[in-house]
Amino acid sequence: MFFDYLHTVCVGGALSNAKVMAELERQHHPDLTLTSPILFWDTDNCEIKCLRQYRAVIQRVFDGGNDQEKEEILKFYRSEKIKEVTGSSSIIGNRTPIMTA
Repeated sequence: MFFDYLHTVCVGGALSNAKVMAELERQHHPDLTLTSPILFWDTDNCEIKCLRQYRAVIQRVFDGGNDQEKEEILKFYRSEKIKEVTGSSSIIGNRTPIMTA
């Protein structure tokens, strides 16, 4: 639902201001305190831009997270975004696809 609103606003051109986007990033994000610090070991959780970097967030959690962590990410990003990144909207056994040659 939030992403539908965000897409509408972005397409309409109202989010051309970087300050507005930064404020949205600050207010709307998954609860990363529920994730293991190991998942984002190289990044300060407060610095993660969850809207702009959604692919990286989803990939990390679905590659190394447990079902509770995946559930939190699913609640925030919704099944459409999860499926876009991982190929499936399921939590159980879902991992990001491994690139093959």
